[in-house]
Amino acid sequence: MSGMKAEKGEVLFTEGESGEVMYVIRSGTVKVSITSHGTERVLARLGAGEIVGEMALLNSSPRTATATVEEDAVLVAVDAYTFEDMIIGNTEIALRLIRKLARRLDAADSMISLLMHRDPSARFSLGVNRAARLYGVEHEQGVLVPLSVPELADQVGVTEAEADKVMHKLSSGGIAEPVGNDIILRDPDKMSKFVEFLRNRPVDAKSDG
Repeated sequence: MSGMKAEKGEVLFTEGESGEVMYVIRSGTVKVSITSHGTERVLARLGAGEIVGEMALLNSSPRTATATVEEDAVLVAVDAYTFEDMIIGNTEIALRLIRKLARRLDAADSMISLLMHRDPSARFSLGVNRAARLYGVEHEQGVLVPLSVPELADQVGVTEAEADKVMHKLSSGGIAEPVGNDIILRDPDKMSKFVEFLRNRPVDAKSDG
C-alpha cells in the first residue's frame, strides 16, 4: 500500500467525529490528545510502525481522541474492509494489534491504580514511571519520556506546583529531571524501587513533605 504525506500540524481526526479509517505510521510522529475543561491533554506520541485510530474501526464508535501530526509523516490510511482483510490475512498485523490492545488495557489498569492514590506526590511519581514504561525511549542519559511536567501533571490530576515539588525531589535524588518539554528518567532502578514502595503503601497514606 502506498503512503500519503502529512505535514506537521495536520489534524488526522478529531475527538467526537465518526471514524472511517485508521492510519499506519511509516515515518514521523503523531500526537494523540484529548481536551479536558478546555485544556489539551497529551495521551501519547506515536512513531514509525505504530497504528492510530483503530478503535473507531473496531467498535464503530466516535473518535475518543484527536490525532495531530507532530513531525512530518508518511501514513497509510486503512478503511474497515481493508483492515478486516489485513487482520484475517496477516498474522503479524493481527498480533501487533493484539499486543497494542493489551498494552492499552494495562495502561488503563495502571492509570486506575494510580488515580486511587489520594496523595498528589504519589500520583505524580507513579505517573512518571508509568509514562516511562509506556512512551519512554532509550536516551544517552537514561530514558526519555516525551511529556512535559505540566502535561503529565494534568494527566494524573495534580497541580503544576505539586508536580514541580516532586520533580525537584526526583532531580535531587538523581532519579529524574525535566529537560525542555521532556522528562529524563536517569535512574530507572531507583525509580522502580521508589514506585514499589508507593504501591505497597495504603492508598490513602501520605508521603512525607
